Amino acid sequence: MPVLTLHNFTATNAEGTSDFHALLESARKAVRTSTQHEGPKTQHSTIAIVQKPEENSFQLWTESTSADDTIAKHDLSLLETLKDIFASRATYTRNRIAIPISAFNPSNNPFTSNLIETVQNIFPSAQATPSFRERIEKEFRTFDDAYMPGVSGTTGLIVGWTEDSEAISELGGAPATCMFVVRGWNSQEEFDKSVQSEHAQKAFPIVFGWGAPYRLWIAAREDA
Repeated sequence: MPVLTLHNFTATNAEGTSDFHALLESARKAVRTSTQHEGPKTQHSTIAIVQKPEENSFQLWTESTSADDTIAKHDLSLLETLKDIFASRATYTRNRIAIPISAFNPSNNPFTSNLIETVQNIFPSAQATPSFRERIEKEFRTFDDAYMPGVSGTTGLIVGWTEDSEAISELGGAPATCMFVVRGWNSQEEFDKSVQSEHAQKAFPIVFGWGAPYRLWIAAREDA
């Protein structure tokens, strides 16, 4: 089963906006250079995502063919370069997400879009049994069936669960297992229109009914 990994660098509170943006440019350059030198990739893919500037965050997505090879050699080298660039001026976190098919599958690739919507749904690990996950996935499919008739400008959807439990602030530091939803959009305007549609208003109570905390990112794509 493929594993998609989200690497996130977030500026520390003391980091000035202009200084951090200079680091972002260095990071983008490192990704472009690394990709040019690597050439065609068959076992993994890399894409850089830059958050909205005011959020002072840089994301890197990587994919491998299994949990045993989460970060391929090429991506590991790039990741170490990025850690050197950001150093103590940013905190680093990662999430490893098991997904049913490659996120870079041409027929269902959210990363070809101009915007990437990422939702991290947070559940206590003790609660996230196989039967619980199955129920949540079924309810999400029901949500998506109700939501999609009001959606335009979306180009791919990936849903998967984290491989590792992590202590998370939304649960008071308790271990969490998360379901990630990654959806591609052509534009911010189409995203805004879709989430404000009548279909969305009828569908959202399904996922809000979980009572689970969540994190939402809307990020602009950087080709890598």
